[in-house]
Amino acid sequence: MAISETAFSADVAWSVSNYTHAVSQLGITLLYLPSYSPSLNLIERLWKFMKRRALSGRYHPGFAEFQAAINEVIDGLSTTHADSLESLMTLNFQRFEDVSLMAA
Repeated sequence: MAISETAFSADVAWSVSNYTHAVSQLGITLLYLPSYSPSLNLIERLWKFMKRRALSGRYHPGFAEFQAAINEVIDGLSTTHADSLESLMTLNFQRFEDVSLMAA
């Protein structure tokens, strides 16, 4: 099965072996992430930041106040919180050259 013939099309049911075969032909090395890895997911980092800024240690008596606190953080993401987010929202991850040592 040639890769050009098996382009990622909606009508083809791909199995793990299909993906493994295709990526090996392309010279791609797959690195598997843990099933739950929120620190590697940027939206999880952003949500944690927002919760810390808008909700942590604060009481909001009603939904309107809760919503206002969230909106205040959202409105300040590109201004007030830009410096804090600059280092938080990066894709700079530690790389491991010999992943075979980490295999469990």
